[in-house]
Amino acid sequence: MGTLLARLIGVHAGYGARSVLAGVDLDVPTGRQLAILGPSGAGKSTLLRLFGRELEPTRGQVWFDPDAPVRAAVVHQDPYLYEWLTIGENIGLGLNFAANRDCDRARLQHAVDLVGLGPLAGRYPDEVSGGQAQRAALARALAISPGLLLLDEPFSALDPVTRGELQQWLRRAVEGDQLTSVLVTHDLDEALVVADDIAVLDGSGRIRRRWRNDRPARDVVDAHAHPLRAELRRAFDPLTVEPDDAEFSGTAARHG
Repeated sequence: MGTLLARLIGVHAGYGARSVLAGVDLDVPTGRQLAILGPSGAGKSTLLRLFGRELEPTRGQVWFDPDAPVRAAVVHQDPYLYEWLTIGENIGLGLNFAANRDCDRARLQHAVDLVGLGPLAGRYPDEVSGGQAQRAALARALAISPGLLLLDEPFSALDPVTRGELQQWLRRAVEGDQLTSVLVTHDLDEALVVADDIAVLDGSGRIRRRWRNDRPARDVVDAHAHPLRAELRRAFDPLTVEPDDAEFSGTAARHG
């Protein structure tokens, strides 16, 4: 699997008396894209908070490669753009923080160009579409040269067509910049498009199984026919899936 950027070792985590993760072992290989699948409430976002150093485990260890200092950037479902700043100013916002002052400012223009927002850089958030706003949020994360890109269901609020376009764009972006990323999602088709590795987090707070995705799907239609898809579905207890499958595979359900 090559070198590791980060690793969870026997990690337990929760909030107060509520336990969310129970004995999780999970590797994040350098330069690969890892998707974490699981039903709502399984602890997917908690995993991201551990990798982003926003949360400490109650037991176990969160390990990072000491020879590769990790700067993490998070992209959420909501783009969280400041309405009084232009798109370009929002993308460059992270470069103003002391922790990111060592970033090459040339990365800002690279990030803007990478997401195709150059012509819109002078507009304000209320003057762009939801998909363009989310591309700005992704560019803001890329602008700080993250060692680890953390994606918390970043496309789940978008319409199916825009969502499919951004899934393909994300795949190209992480490959082009040789990034390492962790994506959490409840949509297995999204995982098959974006990820090199896929892990299933079950309802008991444990990793049930992990797969290599040696042939990421080209798009959602291709994902629906992907050889791993049936196996991923079987990894879930039927009780963790909504009756119409919308919780587990929203994109596929919308595309029929």
